[in-house]
Amino acid sequence: MVLCFGTSLWAQQSPVIRDSTSTTFSFNNINVPDISTIVNLYSYDPITNRYYYTSKIGEFDINFPIILTPKEFEELIQKENIKSYYKEKIEAYAGLKNGDEIEAKNLIPDLYINSKFFETIFGSNVISIVPQGSVEMDLGVMYTKQENPSLSPRNQSNFTFDFDQRISLSLMGKVGTRLTANLNYDTQSTFDFQNIFKLDFDPTVDGGEDNILQKLEIGNISMPLNSSLINGAQSLFGVKAELQFGKTRITGVFSEQRSESRNVVAQGGGTLQEFNFFGLDYDENRHFFLGHYFRNKYDEALENYPFINSQV
Repeated sequence: MVLCFGTSLWAQQSPVIRDSTSTTFSFNNINVPDISTIVNLYSYDPITNRYYYTSKIGEFDINFPIILTPKEFEELIQKENIKSYYKEKIEAYAGLKNGDEIEAKNLIPDLYINSKFFETIFGSNVISIVPQGSVEMDLGVMYTKQENPSLSPRNQSNFTFDFDQRISLSLMGKVGTRLTANLNYDTQSTFDFQNIFKLDFDPTVDGGEDNILQKLEIGNISMPLNSSLINGAQSLFGVKAELQFGKTRITGVFSEQRSESRNVVAQGGGTLQEFNFFGLDYDENRHFFLGHYFRNKYDEALENYPFINSQV
């Protein structure tokens, strides 16, 4: 018989104090990325009314499935969608990927209306708005001083604020699939027709071809006519509706015309245009020499220039 004895010795080991700013890391916190051959998916079992989240390589499960109730599954998918949405917006704003310049122009999220009545009218419950443009504002102070003896000392100096703003706005909106909005506004536009405001409602989208109301336009509209005898009006602002009764189509317009047509005759390399002006149109604060009164009193009024001797 052989007896074996073993002895063990324990010693107290002093704890190792590490600097909190040390760059050492623990292997327990390493996150290994998923392999492309691993397929993660959700499956629904109608018998148990449960969702199963599994990870497979081919036909083999590599871990235990996660069982979720329908409510838990809905909450999980909603959280993942919100997280993915904000991640895409942050990456687009920071320009981390190619093509983010286009995505960065539209950082306003889509709005969803939880109403069946709203969806019935507009074809969908999504409201999308894409604004573009710029707003500039100038603030300043203007101080003027005129040493004019004809003015009182208080009125010789003037202190005012200078305020100027410039707005250039373009907005494209879509309510559901049937209503589109187009807005262009610029404070420095040369002509008024360059500022556009238009709402276009088309109920024929998504199977509405048999509706009585075929199209409705509000804002800047036009009335083209398929005839060479009568010209259609352009640059209209109002309401335009297209109706259909069987095979009969009716187009009605109630609007204000913001344009006018003129005929110009060109002859000999120049244009000829006739116009009429009355003498009374010249005598009010301009073109003074065309009025005999100002012509006769001109020298008398400026005898002691810069003091103007005139009551008019």
